[in-house]
Amino acid sequence: MNSIFLKLVFILSVIQILISCNKDKKALVTEVIVNSFPVERKIYEKKLDIPTYLFRLGIADSLLIIINKGNPYRIHVYNPISDKLVGSFGSVGKGPGEFIFEPIYYNQFQFDQGALNLWFFDMNLKQFRLYNLELALLKKPGAIKQKILLKRQVASEHSVFYINDTCLAGSSISQKGQFYTYNPIKDTIIYFNCYPQVVDKRYKQRELDRTYEFFGNSRINQTKSKIALAYLYFNRIDIFNIREKEVLSIHVPLQGENVITDKVEINSLEAKKLGYFDVFATEKYIYALKNDCYINEITSGNYRSEIHIFNWSGNSICRYFLDSPIEYIVVDERNKTLYGGHIYTDGIVSKFELGPEIL
Repeated sequence: MNSIFLKLVFILSVIQILISCNKDKKALVTEVIVNSFPVERKIYEKKLDIPTYLFRLGIADSLLIIINKGNPYRIHVYNPISDKLVGSFGSVGKGPGEFIFEPIYYNQFQFDQGALNLWFFDMNLKQFRLYNLELALLKKPGAIKQKILLKRQVASEHSVFYINDTCLAGSSISQKGQFYTYNPIKDTIIYFNCYPQVVDKRYKQRELDRTYEFFGNSRINQTKSKIALAYLYFNRIDIFNIREKEVLSIHVPLQGENVITDKVEINSLEAKKLGYFDVFATEKYIYALKNDCYINEITSGNYRSEIHIFNWSGNSICRYFLDSPIEYIVVDERNKTLYGGHIYTDGIVSKFELGPEIL
């Protein structure tokens, strides 16, 4: 009797494992090699006189959204066309509409096209909030249009983007997958495309943490159908099609680039040249910031910055050489302007005029 019971327990446990494995899926991957850009040119910096120290940079309908660490407000809205600070909101604290830490620390800004609505993520409170910028700047009730409490491990993932009320998606820093989709109502998560797993010799069959090697920045397009993930240590951008569950991988071979292997020493990452330090996405293009330096040189400002531009099909559009290094980027395609943040150096925002190849 006991043996039958043990067999049943074993069979049920196997079934449970199989069911849980089905939650992690493999997305079809297509690789595109980009060996050249049809247009290469140099673009020049003009520094903006914004009365606040920059920590993070976003954009919403040609308005710059600036995050800083100071009091009394975390979020500042600046109009670069009129050269005026529109206003500030998001005071420091635990109350409604307040932020304890810097909002979007692991999540990039997501702007709802057609309305001045912007999603922010407060990592400490594990809240995803949709703000109406006009009401928020006026300090009026109703500025927070929607709140989603992020349960489980989603709150600590690298990025979180709103698709609809039953689906959030983003890029992952866990070993379970590069991308994920999450249902906040059912509290279910599905990972796609696991990172390489290795064995740590100090422990039997222990997976080595690949968080740092595969760290990157990600952005979503305006129709919320695709996520672009640019890797910090590789010249590679992975595009995740949320609806089709497919990945398009763009690889730009450059001299001295890092190679993805099944084994890595985390301590050796400082000896690796950077891949793409930041990325920005619109409905037309993906803009990737390439800084030609090592991670411990990023605060020096003594390196060259490039912007690699692709469309969502993986085709190269142009390559810009910047006359001044930057650390983070946003793009206003309507006014053909790229804004760069000097976050690790002087906290200043610069702008660069884009060429006629940006249609």
